[in-house]
Amino acid sequence: GGQTDPDEEALGQVQRLQQNHPLTRYQSLEATKRFVEGDADEPLYAEELIAPWESLEAVSMVDAIDYKKIYLDSFWRTTNTAIGGRGFFDKFYENFLAASPEAREKFRNTNMFFQRRMLHDSLIHMQRFSIYKKAEPFIQNLAKRHGKSDLDVQPHLYDVWLTSLIDTVKEYDPEFDDEVELAWRMHFAPGITYMKHKYDK
Repeated sequence: GGQTDPDEEALGQVQRLQQNHPLTRYQSLEATKRFVEGDADEPLYAEELIAPWESLEAVSMVDAIDYKKIYLDSFWRTTNTAIGGRGFFDKFYENFLAASPEAREKFRNTNMFFQRRMLHDSLIHMQRFSIYKKAEPFIQNLAKRHGKSDLDVQPHLYDVWLTSLIDTVKEYDPEFDDEVELAWRMHFAPGITYMKHKYDK
């Protein structure tokens, strides 16, 4: 048989690379060929490098679902809404304490005005943790405070906490649907995982 054209072979390798590693980004076709041949720097993943790859049929972001935006839009709708004179945070604690006798005991002597402010701050920092994956001092201290050696908040209570949060969002967000629920769950999963992991550390 005839010999394979080197450029065609390289292009075939590039196409296979795109299929197997769709998030790998290089700034030129030549750079990708060097990666395929094992002679390249680490790949670049920044979103701003997607545009130069349109000619190589990089993963399209046009139809991507922006769960961060879905969450943030829902967050502002819910936290700026009152139902029957009760705000989102008041209703959340009502739902949470009704769902768990263990939680009610934990909060028995708690200043709930202060606690509502703390919840608001916690949600903001959990948002940041979800986006940046950096445990800032606030999150570190929150985990330590809720850990076994202090408040001893058992890991399973975080699941009750999240379910109560979602139930409250369902009440307060007029645009609530499955995608909104998923966005909230995705947003708090990293922080909850962190808090559970640090429970007995």
